[in-house]
Amino acid sequence: AGSGKTKVLIDRILRLLLAGVKPETILCLTYTKAAAAEMENRLKQIVRKWVIMDDDALKEQLIELVGNQIGDIDDLMAFSRTLFARLLQVKGGFQMMTIHSFCESLLRRFPLESGVSPSFEIIEETQSKFLLKNTFYKIVSQPQYEQDLFVLSEYVSEKTLFELLENVQKDQSKMEQLLSYMSFESLKDKIYTTLGVHLADTEEKFQKDAFPDDDFDALKKKYLTKSGTILADIQNAGGQPLEEAKKILSVIEKINALHISKATCALLHIMLEVFKQFSLIKQNKGVLDYADLIEKTNNLLSSNASTAWVLYKLDGGLDHILLDEAQDTSPEQWQIIKAITEEFFSGDGRKENKLRTLFVVGDKKQSIYRFQGADAREFEKM
Repeated sequence: AGSGKTKVLIDRILRLLLAGVKPETILCLTYTKAAAAEMENRLKQIVRKWVIMDDDALKEQLIELVGNQIGDIDDLMAFSRTLFARLLQVKGGFQMMTIHSFCESLLRRFPLESGVSPSFEIIEETQSKFLLKNTFYKIVSQPQYEQDLFVLSEYVSEKTLFELLENVQKDQSKMEQLLSYMSFESLKDKIYTTLGVHLADTEEKFQKDAFPDDDFDALKKKYLTKSGTILADIQNAGGQPLEEAKKILSVIEKINALHISKATCALLHIMLEVFKQFSLIKQNKGVLDYADLIEKTNNLLSSNASTAWVLYKLDGGLDHILLDEAQDTSPEQWQIIKAITEEFFSGDGRKENKLRTLFVVGDKKQSIYRFQGADAREFEKM
């Protein structure tokens, strides 16, 4: 904080403009709309001042900005005074926007290729949450989910269950992708076997298999503390009593694994139906939320039959991408940036040795970890 990251970004844009880069070939992605507006205003204020600034002051600013690469200072000064007009003439305005705004513009530009309605509307996070909550309560009120709710009621309230669902919904596309490879029943089997148990297992079976002639609750009281650890005198005694205590803990571990498996499957059963209906409702209403913008743009740029065409069209209009607050960019958002910039540096994307750049500004210490899927580790990978 306070390290001048915004100034670094604006200075970078100014250097590109002074080097003759066309404003419309620059894309600057910021974290919020407010930040985008502020940066654009600051950029325009600087170049507007250059129009009427006296020669000495302008020369000093340009030398400080460009340094040894300044070339003919008189020509550069004359050119710098035209930048304000050039920015005003950019069709649609200078491309300073959030990643979500960029995704929206992309989907509107390629509605057929992305499979969205050309007239789709964006719903804010509060509206999306309201729709999701209504869908959730509609689903859990149905009889076929009564047993799932009963299982989950041992661990969470309905309110907490919805909050959990809301968090998992951010990864809805990953869950749908998983289920494209296996059925829900196969996924259930996988969950149980991963935790070392089976669908047919019961608590009683584990207890009786290990201690056929003993009361398991009585054994726990005899060998374990209330918090579930082995009693100190049993631990110190060693030998057969200690082995017996470890055997009890092993049974408890299996019981816990069984409970986790049941609860996970119950949760998934409800969630998958909620997500399915939630997507259908949004589709019928012709709306997209912020998560949809990212998901559908990723599909458009990576796994769509028209991907090559879309990237080709994009490649013809962008030469420089600048990213602000990169530490708060999610892995899914990085995938979008990667898909676009890969064309910069490979194959036909190399435009006659033209300089093409990705410029990233961020500070991992300021990351709002997991907010909107943010993961500073992705920033470090870049």
